[in-house]
Amino acid sequence: MVASVTESAPAVWRRSPERLFSGPSVLFAAILVFALLLRLSFLGSSDFPLNDGGMFLQAVRDVQQNGYRLPHAMSYNSAAIPFAYPPLAFYLAALLDDFTPLDILQILRIVPLIFNILTVGAVWLLARAVLPTTETALLATAFFAFSWESYGWQVMGGGLTRSPGLFFAVLAIYALYRLYVWQERRALPGAVLLASLAVLTHPESAWFVATTTALLVVLYGRRRAGIVHTALVAGGVLLLTAPWWLAVVVQHGLSPLLAAFGTRGDLSEVLWTFVTLSFVDHLLLYFVILGTIVAMVQRRWFLPLWFVDIWLMNPRTAHTFATIPAAFLAAETVLLLLLPSVQSALVAGGKHVRFSRVIIMIILLPVIYASSLVNKSLNLVLSPNERAAMAWVAANVPEEARFVVVSGKIWGGDSSSEWFPVLARRVSVATVQGHEWVGDFRVAVARYVSLQTCYVSDTRCLTEWLATIGTPVTHVYVRRQSDRGTGCCSAISIALRTDPHYHLVFENDDVAVYEKIW
Repeated sequence: MVASVTESAPAVWRRSPERLFSGPSVLFAAILVFALLLRLSFLGSSDFPLNDGGMFLQAVRDVQQNGYRLPHAMSYNSAAIPFAYPPLAFYLAALLDDFTPLDILQILRIVPLIFNILTVGAVWLLARAVLPTTETALLATAFFAFSWESYGWQVMGGGLTRSPGLFFAVLAIYALYRLYVWQERRALPGAVLLASLAVLTHPESAWFVATTTALLVVLYGRRRAGIVHTALVAGGVLLLTAPWWLAVVVQHGLSPLLAAFGTRGDLSEVLWTFVTLSFVDHLLLYFVILGTIVAMVQRRWFLPLWFVDIWLMNPRTAHTFATIPAAFLAAETVLLLLLPSVQSALVAGGKHVRFSRVIIMIILLPVIYASSLVNKSLNLVLSPNERAAMAWVAANVPEEARFVVVSGKIWGGDSSSEWFPVLARRVSVATVQGHEWVGDFRVAVARYVSLQTCYVSDTRCLTEWLATIGTPVTHVYVRRQSDRGTGCCSAISIALRTDPHYHLVFENDDVAVYEKIW
């Protein structure tokens, strides 16, 4: 037995709003509280942003030092990167830094968290629009809120742009859904404004809105009204965002924007992740598969096609964006397929039992929350010892020095490589961040990966790598800990200590800094 579902405006929207302390409102408040606790436990008690954000901190400083005029270039890593990144979050952070008691490091911790919690509310609005019942929307919101993919990368330091970008994108899609599916003309101004905010905040969020809009047009906007709405939305967004993109094009041409567009991910890797659904929490996996099959059998195409569209068109960040339709499909499976089927089976067996969906929700919420606690609780904060080492470099090493940072990590999770140019104020020749905008992103990633293989090797590996880059290097910054759980020391750290071509100039429990002897 499968409950029927339509893609018209659900009945809940034709009723008056629930009272403040009604069942759905209380359950939604509980979801928000659980979501906040989950994120706080992930962030821990560190006084430093999680993982990344170093390049964004430098962008904020560049905005401040340029008197809030759009800078020509980003000074991160002394690379003169075209300042083509959507700047709205940088201006917000600069204003908060200049006019509130918060400092920039606190802003990089607090702003992403606030916008990520607000995104849970935005998903709740979208779920109520797309899904047929309030209970289904609540469960979908819970599935999203308690999935690591919905917050892991969003609350890190780099979430300064990612988190508000996702928030504006979800709200824009909510307005666009009302515009195309419900034919609500009054949703048009909100769609234009929110899509513009997404464009001005994060490039991937902008593309997410654009590709979702294209899907909505194909499914619901092929008539004259839909075509007119599409033209108005596109024109309005171009107009509102023109102060930014026109300035970029005038100063740099289209090359930085085209370069960033070309970094959206490796299609073969993305397709493998999509086919295996490895990004989906285990609790959701089978529900998503069942929900997709049921929706397609019932010829309800939006959610399955949206799920596929995200993976094909947004490969680099699909693991986050696709969590939304995955959560919606899973909620439909539980409340509209599994629950009625179990109830029918009990009735057929002579047991007259009627399940209350609210009671089911009350039972499910703690279960979903508890299952999420065992997920990726990783300590990704740059340690105090590493920060001390970088401060020592800034104070004691000549400004013209050029470093390689050997951490043994993947580039997106290498806090050492990203924060080194900001805290040490010296060039890190293998840091990847920033290359998205100069056209050599894939080369930079390959160069970085090749360097990090030396973490478990010897100085011969490092010498061979240095010979391939054609850039002089004066120092090596190496993380000392072994990733094999044996404490000190990494293979490269041991090898450097005994190599006469390298001289130890600084050391603490986490880091060793060597000067190269020519």
